[in-house]
Amino acid sequence: MLALQLATNIGTLFVMMLAGFIMVKAGLLGHSASKPLSNLLLYVFFPCAIIVSFEVEFSVEILEGLGIAFAAAAVIQLGQIALVKASAKPLGLDPIDQCSAIYSNCGNLIIPLVISTLGSEWVVYSLGFICVNTALMFTHAKSLISGKSMRDIRSIVLNPSIISITIGLVLFLGGLRLPGPIDAAAGGLADMLGPTAMLIAGINIASAPLRQTFSQKRVWLITFLRLVVLSLISCIALKLVASAFPAGDLPTILLITLLAAAAPCASFVVNFAVIYDRNDVYASAINVVSTVCCIVTMPLMTALYLL
Repeated sequence: MLALQLATNIGTLFVMMLAGFIMVKAGLLGHSASKPLSNLLLYVFFPCAIIVSFEVEFSVEILEGLGIAFAAAAVIQLGQIALVKASAKPLGLDPIDQCSAIYSNCGNLIIPLVISTLGSEWVVYSLGFICVNTALMFTHAKSLISGKSMRDIRSIVLNPSIISITIGLVLFLGGLRLPGPIDAAAGGLADMLGPTAMLIAGINIASAPLRQTFSQKRVWLITFLRLVVLSLISCIALKLVASAFPAGDLPTILLITLLAAAAPCASFVVNFAVIYDRNDVYASAINVVSTVCCIVTMPLMTALYLL
């Protein structure tokens, strides 16, 4: 069931990406359209998605589960950063390679997958990985791709992703919701996150021949590093913890963490590459190839965890 639903969700994302691809090939959009869309996604749609996802009824059980999810995500993400950093020089990994290997497309894929397979009541636990991933994306990844130091504490604290996480936590801990019209607007903007991310990928990939996308050895190396090496290490680590503490919600919370950790390369890397005028076509190629391959790798990692 999980594998089938995962394949269905990925297929849906590909249809959205195809729309952007066709628009460029038909001459209705140019490659330059990806930059304003990337700004909208990074600074409007994603923050709204974070805030809306935190609007659940407060309980001690959910708070404890969120703590577990945050802790597991932090260990997984920091471990992946360390492993990729150690591999950067031997493998000749540039900033796009490193960020594509480390960061997963957890927000666009995991939330609908969790809703459809485990139920909407489990979505809140996906926020642990999403929040840690987002915070590091806008600090560590942004610094790597832009080439600018992130030692400026003000720029980190005032980052839209950090602000949205803070607002979301306040709403959750206080048992609050945004006022009606604002809540409806935030929900509508949040719904545009996935489609916009895939449209951007389609626009970018249309700028390069498909043969070039799938024939680059570096693309396959980074895809293997993200979907197999790092995902397998995460799977083994989470399975050991779940086996040691099989009672309660812990195994399911760690399964959600694994789904996020085993997702394809983050589309946000493409967005940052567009904004900072890096090799966004190459970043899009990694995103596309890893998304295709995750149809096989994510169900395998899930099956291994559930053994």
